[in-house]
Amino acid sequence: MQNFVLKMINTEQSPYNIIKECEPTRHVFQRYGLSSKNSTPLAKIDKSSFTDYAFFVDLLETYENIDETFVNVFEHYNLPVLTDYLKRSHDYYLAVRLPHIEKMIREQIERHQDSHPVLLVLKEFFEMYRADLEEHFQEEEESVFPLAIHLFKLQENPLEQESLIWIAQNKKGALDFIENHKNETSDLKEINSAFLGYNVRDKSFTGHELILKEFNDFQKDLRIHASIEDFVFGKKVHELLQTYQRRLN
Repeated sequence: MQNFVLKMINTEQSPYNIIKECEPTRHVFQRYGLSSKNSTPLAKIDKSSFTDYAFFVDLLETYENIDETFVNVFEHYNLPVLTDYLKRSHDYYLAVRLPHIEKMIREQIERHQDSHPVLLVLKEFFEMYRADLEEHFQEEEESVFPLAIHLFKLQENPLEQESLIWIAQNKKGALDFIENHKNETSDLKEINSAFLGYNVRDKSFTGHELILKEFNDFQKDLRIHASIEDFVFGKKVHELLQTYQRRLN
């Protein structure tokens, strides 16, 4: 597999040039509604495209720096910025990335179903996988995201009673979701490993490899998302809850 070396991004680079240097960053631009053909330097792009410009640049640079420490660069961003990124990712995965993989599977079934019936099993697996992710995203958006926004409002204005009341009434469901999130992620990893580790005996059949490559790329994106969610976003939610624990009881 080709390795990309992404140099430090500066604001004189355009989306087109950045993507040309590192193809995987295309997905970052897409979820922020920026065309991969855009030749305008980042510094001259309307800043309304970004909730936080610096966060967007840091996000671009993570794609070749995925390790246990890379999430540290996101720790100083506030909860609304992190929530916006997570929500954009959910929408992008469900509207673009997963349908694209699903389409690839469907096309391979139409061409090779008779000679490779395993594709039907792959289709069934993928439908289950997508349903699990969709349920996970929906639950998070309905419980954890509102909690994060209300905690931020309370942080900005400690006298904000509406947020204090909402948090006291709804924090349990959100905390249960956060607590169970790592177990759910582990379950998904087991399914992913079974999928990614499957080998087709007929080496002349390349359709399976194309799907696996696309799925691998998606998994890389999802790992970045999950790391920011678990080690930065979730951590901030817990810390703010502890800060206001006495007032919430």
